[in-house]
Amino acid sequence: MVKVQAIYWYNKEVHPGRKVGHLNLDASVKLEIQAALNLLKRWMPTQHQAPLSWVADELK
Repeated sequence: MVKVQAIYWYNKEVHPGRKVGHLNLDASVKLEIQAALNLLKRWMPTQHQAPLSWVADELK
């Protein structure tokens, strides 16, 4: 099971390429993180999915 350790929103105006927040996930199994990333991709708007794809690629 993936645990969300923290969600940080910086309360900044959204602009392309600007970091406006982050979340910390904790899991002991790589497949759990990959599954969580896939769920997040379904939830997040397409324009904000690039970091999730980057993390997924790094886990391969």
